Amino acid sequence: MSKKDEINSHIFIPKSILNRFAKIDEKNRKIIKYIDCNDMQIKSSTTSSFNTQLGYYNKQNEKILSNESESKIGNVIRKIQNINDNTVLNEKDIEYIFRYLSYQILRTEFFPRELNKRFGTNLNIKLIKNELIKEEVELNTLYNVLKNEDIHVIINNSNVRFVLPTNSMYTFNPNSNEYTWILILSPVIAVSFMPQGTIKKLSNNKDCSKVKIIEFREEQEEIINSFNLRAIGTQCKDSSKIKCVIGLEKELNNLMDIINKNKE
Repeated sequence: MSKKDEINSHIFIPKSILNRFAKIDEKNRKIIKYIDCNDMQIKSSTTSSFNTQLGYYNKQNEKILSNESESKIGNVIRKIQNINDNTVLNEKDIEYIFRYLSYQILRTEFFPRELNKRFGTNLNIKLIKNELIKEEVELNTLYNVLKNEDIHVIINNSNVRFVLPTNSMYTFNPNSNEYTWILILSPVIAVSFMPQGTIKKLSNNKDCSKVKIIEFREEQEEIINSFNLRAIGTQCKDSSKIKCVIGLEKELNNLMDIINKNKE
């Protein structure tokens, strides 16, 4: 493939998700703010250029990510944004959430690092990721592992917005049988993934559904602060070269204030 045919790939986070955290500047550019974990400074970038590389994903995989992950989760996000008491997420919506999660995991460096570690190799991370994405669309390997998890769709109506780590997700209790993964979709929407049967267990066997929608109210900002602190704490421990937490300026300044106070 010639250079002119290559696409400027967003390595970790789709541009459509970054745009949800962006503000328009005087040049009509979409600008995001982020904390760079390498020096703990707040920086800015256009959504078009943040964490991109020409030809990082091959043309086939760019099409897969666009068609199988990004466009479909966009439809689900729009549905959640307009949610009301009569809104029900159908089986296809749930499938699209799990497929997006699958491809977001494959965009991180987790599997390439683990494979190199297990086999004592030093294979190129970019090549491994491209191969895993191609395999996923053919075999649904990761999707089939994840699809039975219980999920909570979280609507954040508090006075504090979610921040977005470059891995898109983070965990609570990662080494426990009661782990929770948090996947951020926008400043006000997240999805939590828990072991199958968690919702039934929490309801004392009264609720056998796999999906619940929960809402955090205005006064519950401390809960969202705890989510955001977990996001930056997890991301800054990651071994990737690019490790950032993206958010609206207010939330990033708030995070930095909390972190600096904890250092005192």
